[in-house]
Amino acid sequence: MKTTIPKIILHIILNLILFSGTAAYSYYWIKEQRLFSFFNQKLIRFNPNRDSSEIKSIPEDIFYKASAEYYKQKYEKKKDSLYATLCNIVVMQNSFLLIDKFLSKGKTHPFYKDLLRDSELLHYKITSSLNTIKSFTYFIEKFPDSGYLPELKTKRRKQYLSIPDLRRQHINIDSFLNKNPCYIPFLKVLDDSIGSVLSINEVLNDSLSNAMFKNRYLVADLNTIGYDGNCKGVVEVFPEISKLRDFSMMNAISVFHNIDFYDLAEMDSLSFIKLLPHLGILDYAFYEKELLMNYIYKVDTFCKSIPLIKKPVYEYLSRKFCSGQTLCLCEAQNDTIIQVARFIAAGKGDVYFGFNAAGLKNWFYGSVNIVRSRFWSTDRKYTAFERHRDKFMGGGYSVHCIYYPTECELPNFLGFLPVRAYPNACRGNGIHELAVGPFRDALMGTPSSLGCIRIKDYAAKFTRWWTPIHAKLFIYFEESNVKQLAPQKK
Repeated sequence: MKTTIPKIILHIILNLILFSGTAAYSYYWIKEQRLFSFFNQKLIRFNPNRDSSEIKSIPEDIFYKASAEYYKQKYEKKKDSLYATLCNIVVMQNSFLLIDKFLSKGKTHPFYKDLLRDSELLHYKITSSLNTIKSFTYFIEKFPDSGYLPELKTKRRKQYLSIPDLRRQHINIDSFLNKNPCYIPFLKVLDDSIGSVLSINEVLNDSLSNAMFKNRYLVADLNTIGYDGNCKGVVEVFPEISKLRDFSMMNAISVFHNIDFYDLAEMDSLSFIKLLPHLGILDYAFYEKELLMNYIYKVDTFCKSIPLIKKPVYEYLSRKFCSGQTLCLCEAQNDTIIQVARFIAAGKGDVYFGFNAAGLKNWFYGSVNIVRSRFWSTDRKYTAFERHRDKFMGGGYSVHCIYYPTECELPNFLGFLPVRAYPNACRGNGIHELAVGPFRDALMGTPSSLGCIRIKDYAAKFTRWWTPIHAKLFIYFEESNVKQLAPQKK
């Protein structure tokens, strides 16, 4: 009897241990199944067509909490399945935030290495699912060395040129064009004579075979009133010289050897040759070197101010004027539209304040024009190198300068003519450095010229240097939005 009681107690203890182990296993097994059931229900209920900003059915930290559940349970055989389910949730929810938030939790978590490894792929899947300019830009900036960049950049470029895509993403086209007027020919119907937006091929220079120059065109945005009914103002953008295609080889040498771009122009020949990867590019490398030196002394020397920011409404002679007119230098590279520069400008105005643009499209400006002549200026010497470059760019004039009427020089005059669709448009206008009129400098950005498009000193010299012969000039404005004086507030 004495030996029986301990055996009974031992038997009871063993059974309790066995039962508790089974119960514990069952508890965690049931909890895990509920966890997977919860995920699956979320996946079934989730509608991938909804915008990611509207999705509130899954908490932001579900990815972290669910993977932490694995950490508690330690079911090694279920790790891959749980991770795959979580990744599906992230992709279907189209949330970059879940990935970034989880990675910020720390390296000790069991899924950190897996997610770090798959982060680029998950971002790519989300980006492809969202299919928006914003998501493409986010991926491109986050993964600058990704192999997916060519595909995503191509998709983004096409959407920038698609009015339906811009509207689908609720992008205000007018606001977008204020930032980059180079897209105006592709997103705005310039007038009834054209009747539709233009394609990239319709913008290119038909007379030049050189791809570097045939893709260049100009856009004069002469509206001073924006889409919101207020004066626009002007924010100039000066060109990044090292990024120009004219200096592609010099820029590559500068970046590779970590040498200042402008220092290459002053470098002696022997030192410069040592920087070249092989002698097969010797001639063209020295041409770019000489071109950079020429640019510095003939153009950059006249850049004596920073890019101008002009207020939308400014006061002059006790009047409040409206600013907003610009000239943009643009380049089409495949389906990428690059704004090389944006300069403050002044188009057709009047000697009397209160100029009205009514009828200007019918008898003065054509919306599509061709640059027919490229004149020089008397404050610079025209050398054999300029003659060679002008020939390379289709033509130009050296000793000849344009004067108005006979004594006032119009420096760096680029004469343009309207195409045949505008038989009544004026045929004697050009783009030139401001020179005529007592109010010429103060009223820049406002319609105030006699008919030409005026720009400032450096802008005129750079535009003449950069623009090839027969480049197309698009003049865009709505007559009701070309105001000299600022509208009166009601």
